[in-house]
Formats: sequence, C-alpha cells, structure tokens
Amino acid sequence: FIVVNMAAGVTPMKVFDFAAGTAIGIIPKIALTAFAGNSIVQALKGGGQRHIVMLVVAVVVWIAAGLVARAWLKKREAAE
Repeated sequence: FIVVNMAAGVTPMKVFDFAAGTAIGIIPKIALTAFAGNSIVQALKGGGQRHIVMLVVAVVVWIAAGLVARAWLKKREAAE
C-alpha cells in the first residue's frame, strides 16, 4: 500500500482520481471485514448455520468481485 501511494505521488495523478481509486479499493475490504468478522464471532458463539452460510456467501462474493475486476482489467488492457 505504501509503495503504491508513493508511486501515485510522483505521477501527475489528480487528487480526485487518487481518492476515488483508494475508495474503490478500500471500501469493499472494510465492508467484508466487518461483515465476515461479525459472522465469525456469531458462529463461534453458537449462532447457528445462518452465520456460517453468510460467511461463505461473503467469501464467494469477494472472490467473484476479484475475478470480475481481473477480467475487466484484462479486457481493458487488451483494448488499449
């Protein structure tokens, strides 16, 4: 993260673009951490299968989002 920020600092990148990119990268991670963290705690407290299923769904959504982003980036790179 630090290296990427340093590299962005030496480019002519606009502040808005940097902030938007940071938000796109950080917000999903924060949401997943909060969501999954709560499900893990509830599952360990004996909350039942519902929380385990929710945790599995969160992991699947995270992986799917990564694969979609990767495919989009490859398609964009190929177009250029």
